[in-house]
Amino acid sequence: MASDLQKYNIDRQSTFQGGANTAFDPDLIEPNQLAWSKNIDLRGGKIRTRGGFVERTLLPFGRVQGIDYFTVNNGRIMLSISGKLYEIDLGLEEFVVSELNLPTVRNDETEQVFMQETSGFMVIQDGEATPMIYDGSTVRLAESNEVPVGQHMAYGNGRLWVNTGKGRVEAGDIAGTDINGGSELKFTENIYLLGGGYFAMPGDVLGMSFMPSNDGTTGYGPLLIFGRDYSIALRADIAQRNEWSNVEGFQSVIFPQIGTTGHFSIVRANSDLLWRDHRGDIREVRQASADYENAGSTPLSREASRITDRESEDILLFAHSIYHDSRMFAAASPYFVYQNQVGSKDLLVQDFSPLGSRGQKAPPIFNGEWEGMTVTHAVNIRHEGKDRAFFVSKDATGNNRLWEYREEERFDISLDGISDPLEEFDVTSITSSGTTATATTSEDNTYSVGNIVTVSSDEETFSGVQEITAKPAPNQFEYTIEDFGNQPDPSTGITVAKGGPIPVKNKIRSEIEFRKTALGSPDMKKVLRRFDVFVSEVEDVEATIYYRADHDPQWYKWDSWQFCTKVTDGSTADPHVFQELSEGQHPQVKPFTSQNEGASMVGYEFQIKMIIDGHIKIDKVATYAEVLPNQDVYANESRRPSNPECVNKPVTPVELHYEIPVYNIINGNYVDQNGDSYVDEIGDDYGG
Repeated sequence: MASDLQKYNIDRQSTFQGGANTAFDPDLIEPNQLAWSKNIDLRGGKIRTRGGFVERTLLPFGRVQGIDYFTVNNGRIMLSISGKLYEIDLGLEEFVVSELNLPTVRNDETEQVFMQETSGFMVIQDGEATPMIYDGSTVRLAESNEVPVGQHMAYGNGRLWVNTGKGRVEAGDIAGTDINGGSELKFTENIYLLGGGYFAMPGDVLGMSFMPSNDGTTGYGPLLIFGRDYSIALRADIAQRNEWSNVEGFQSVIFPQIGTTGHFSIVRANSDLLWRDHRGDIREVRQASADYENAGSTPLSREASRITDRESEDILLFAHSIYHDSRMFAAASPYFVYQNQVGSKDLLVQDFSPLGSRGQKAPPIFNGEWEGMTVTHAVNIRHEGKDRAFFVSKDATGNNRLWEYREEERFDISLDGISDPLEEFDVTSITSSGTTATATTSEDNTYSVGNIVTVSSDEETFSGVQEITAKPAPNQFEYTIEDFGNQPDPSTGITVAKGGPIPVKNKIRSEIEFRKTALGSPDMKKVLRRFDVFVSEVEDVEATIYYRADHDPQWYKWDSWQFCTKVTDGSTADPHVFQELSEGQHPQVKPFTSQNEGASMVGYEFQIKMIIDGHIKIDKVATYAEVLPNQDVYANESRRPSNPECVNKPVTPVELHYEIPVYNIINGNYVDQNGDSYVDEIGDDYGG
């Protein structure tokens, strides 16, 4: 084998810790980078299929206007949809959506609704009507001396700040001065600086957020306020209002020509702020401040310019970003998805902790784009001690869905499957023995083995979507649970229902464009011979390899590959770790070889692309090419063509056939290329 390899030029890539980079041509990026990628995670320096998005519940129909997290009553997600307010009680598997009673009818066409939690209250407003205040049990209207009508809000250092429009920002009273609570909701201290009841900005305010601080006191630094083309800092970290007029530079411009696309793109990340600027690029306050000392200003997102350079900036106002597990998820590629509501086709994912050891931290990298749903809203929460990331999607039929990102999940799981018609029974008791739960219904049930049922119980171990494994008696059924220690379910009012949505596992499709390589001899023409991919963590995977040479715009299919690994056996239902698999299931290398010397496989540089369906880990890759013999690498005047001809190079091998109907003014109808009345694909005449 060694003698065979000696005839090849070989390019190997065993680490991908530099991330995806489209800031340069693919032959200029670093040896540890990718030209681009979709749906992969590069944390740890290797290529893995990203974690899965799990659909949690179908949401009410309508325009989703706003989202936030309210920490009272063990925490719940708040949603505004078409003028109505909803809260979602969170479980591990069960998510209950409830509509709240509102004191007034709200505008169901408002594009954005803004929410801000204070000390035990949630303030909700749309910039039009009197703000609403929710305390976890009742929604009421703000009183005349409380929160003014506005849009964006920020709460920090005991004060609520509100954008009241026309470039004006107002600050509320300090928290803790009312024995009954809620003093921060009042706006009575309205004289500060040299008079006046507001701070004036140089233009409309598009967003605001407190700068995080690790000074060990309040955790809040100054308040940053963004317009379209300005960024201003207010020293709101100074709590006492009577001191504001004595502070030099209380209001100062930090980036005079850098603004934001919208409030919901601004996220707090440790002791920094990340946001999308007026051009849609991703910025970081500390990095932008350092850049501003020198000529030029480079955003963090140049490496993702394939996406950011092609977005519609005027609708990035609606794009949401969150910071979760040291990653920034920025909604990207916005478009009008349904009845003029904006959704984003992609998520730009930047990892701020791709590698770390003993206090050493690698620079942030891009994982490329993640896709699989159209995102309208996103929220990152800390619920019962766990950080969780949720996304709201809207599909082409207008359905709203709530998804959760789960890094350990190897599929996207949707609730697209529908089981039998709903049949509901009361459950008198549930007992457990090891991992088996036995439910007894108040009457004989019609269920059978294999049916999908939803058990509604206060005890999460017994609750959720279950599959019936046995029927011990006509009024009983069994299903599998985590070991509960042979204890009964202590809950009361337990119900079970057959029917409704059931989870469907969908393979995640990923794409990887590797860097373009000359394999050590950029001035020698070569023929592409082989591509090796070293894989592990393979379950059920289908992969297709494509290639192209030099500046060819077209990808050519090379080969396809399908591999399935058994990850369980009869001794356990739990997946094995891959180190414990049999020899045939260990990490392996899959070579793609060719003896073809067609024109498409000949060139000076080569680039490989993989499209993969299913979860996989790629440890390293190697490209092999053979230098063609009898090459004169020097310029030769006699070889210059006397009459050079343009070469017709197709961008894609697929032919597209289409017709454009033209309106005939004389006859008052649409006609095709032959002058005949145009009939569409379902046989309808366009008419006049």
